[in-house]
Amino acid sequence: MLSRTIGMLREFPVTWMMLFACPLLWMLDVAISSELGVSYEDACVLLGGPDDLALWAGEWWRIFTGAMHHGGLIHLLLNLFFLGAIGRVLEQRLGSFQYLMFCLGALAVSGVAQSFRAPAVGLSGMLFAQFGLIWIWRRTDPFWQTQISNEMVLIGFVWFGGCFVVDGLGIVSIGNTAHTAGLIYGCIVGATRFGSPRARLWWPVFLSSHVFLIPCFYVVMHPVWSGRYHWRLGDLAKNSVEKMHHYENAVRCDPNLDGPWRNLALLHQKERDYLQAWQSILKGLHCRPASQESIELAREIARFFVGPQNRAIARAQLDKVFGVQSDAWEEVLFNQIALEELAPLTLPQVKPSGKIVPDPDARIEEPALPELPTILPRRALDEIPRTPSKLPAPDPNAPGGAEEGRAA
Repeated sequence: MLSRTIGMLREFPVTWMMLFACPLLWMLDVAISSELGVSYEDACVLLGGPDDLALWAGEWWRIFTGAMHHGGLIHLLLNLFFLGAIGRVLEQRLGSFQYLMFCLGALAVSGVAQSFRAPAVGLSGMLFAQFGLIWIWRRTDPFWQTQISNEMVLIGFVWFGGCFVVDGLGIVSIGNTAHTAGLIYGCIVGATRFGSPRARLWWPVFLSSHVFLIPCFYVVMHPVWSGRYHWRLGDLAKNSVEKMHHYENAVRCDPNLDGPWRNLALLHQKERDYLQAWQSILKGLHCRPASQESIELAREIARFFVGPQNRAIARAQLDKVFGVQSDAWEEVLFNQIALEELAPLTLPQVKPSGKIVPDPDARIEEPALPELPTILPRRALDEIPRTPSKLPAPDPNAPGGAEEGRAA
């Protein structure tokens, strides 16, 4: 038994390495999650799982190691089944070195493609690359024609399409971007390496094109189009000017991230620019009207607008942002404030310019506001963001909003 196992390890070392590493990592993830009392997603990140925050910090290797983690036992068993079924045969036909290079290329391409969307775990991208390679290769190779029937190919494509259906219905979040990129990569390898003589002429060109993975890695490590990326840069910035710049870029890229809106409001409040703070939090509420944290912060900022003149300035901004819904928002943000409690306080008057001219004789007792910043949360693993094509109508009476920044 031992000699047979050793023989199989020598014959299929790459496949067996993955068949061993994946369940081992899954058990370690579960054990660490239980032992340290952290979430399963955090345990995966501790052991090299995919994480956009770590990727942006320069840990490019997580694109490869993240694929060795899995979202759960069923996910793991499915991938191990397909890897054991086709990986061993493919490694035998290609040779261990070529098979390893193919797997690394497939992991890189599918991982980079998925990183443009959201972190994901699992070997599925590589497995669909193997399926695409075999599908094309079998057209010119009698061996694969005997091993892989037309029915098996059909099942593979049904599985591929079914993942889109399951994800689209919201049953399970699936990394279909990685699946698609892997399938295309495998088909190109099959065509240029084992296809028609004319197609094989492109094999050197295709090999050379792998050098473009280097700038692709750089791009996904610096996604300047992502609001979450700028939010993270704002969290790491050393001074208020830089923080404000990055948070403004964050809401420009993705207005639905209410964390940067809150941070902008707090930064303006710190500079005693109360009108700008009010404008920022109102814009955030307009984009995410169900965010309870933003509602509470807006109520605190509203406490600075004491007196008829300041209240009129605040109301003008409400009209500008919310239009016909201003009355409802004024009820939510102002009327729950006990104004009699503010009567003894003497606050600086909010000028129309938004700049504060404090009275040196005034007694200033400002409302306590949350600490800055609202830190960018880690996105859940093996999930893909589903940004609604149309934002919901603002509802100031809606209960608490969805989890910030999470891939829904």
